[in-house]
Amino acid sequence: MLRTKEKERKKNTCFFTFFLFFK
Repeated sequence: MLRTKEKERKKNTCFFTFFLFFK
């Protein structure tokens, strides 16, 4: 469970960075 959560968090961070970059 923790591993999955960490992976999701990493994915979310990547998405956020991409969004910021686009903005």
